[in-house]
Amino acid sequence: MIELIIVILIIGFLLSAAVYVINSTRMKSRDAQRAANISTITKALSLYINEMYTFPPAPNGICLNSGAQPAKDLIAKKALAFMPNDPLWASTSPTKFHDEPAFKDYAVEPAINFCYWYWTNADSSKYYLSSFHETKSNAGIAGIHFITQEGN
Repeated sequence: MIELIIVILIIGFLLSAAVYVINSTRMKSRDAQRAANISTITKALSLYINEMYTFPPAPNGICLNSGAQPAKDLIAKKALAFMPNDPLWASTSPTKFHDEPAFKDYAVEPAINFCYWYWTNADSSKYYLSSFHETKSNAGIAGIHFITQEGN
């Protein structure tokens, strides 16, 4: 009877350890995908500004997904074949922004679990692109990441 209980405990421990490792690996994989997607989007934005001399406008901020107008603009100009989405939160907007409510440029704490947030200034000469990473990995530290770029 004691041997059976010990075997059950060992199996339970091994299963819980396996679940932890699998979940951690999934989070790191999603973060690597996010980093690759952000790199693709920033390259597409660079191609777009070289041709159009401004970035696709989004003065109120928007989740970059296939239905967003900036995504449609990038695809129409052949800067992207399709808009990559966040693996989990394709349409979940951040909840708090830098200098809110003046403008929604980049997300700040405690905003978590959100889409690729894109914002441009009024004349579309500058953009911010925010993303959220779930865990510390080769893609970076856990938390909010943002990129900004000014045009010519």
